[in-house]
Amino acid sequence: MNYSNRLKAYRKLNSLNQEKLAELIGVASNTYSFKENGKVEFSLNEAKKIADLFGVTIDELFFGKEVRVKNT
Repeated sequence: MNYSNRLKAYRKLNSLNQEKLAELIGVASNTYSFKENGKVEFSLNEAKKIADLFGVTIDELFFGKEVRVKNT
């Protein structure tokens, strides 16, 4: 699953449409649409806001995996 499909899935799981999610992260809805569809990249700040809203890491959101660091 690519990040665009993952974003859509998380959005739907949280009962959000593009307009509402755009509002929550502080961008215009048409800008969010371009970003969700991969035409424009998310800023790190936007990615962090989205990941926090969905309760996942940025890695999980965009790459489909969670990075775990071992304590040494």
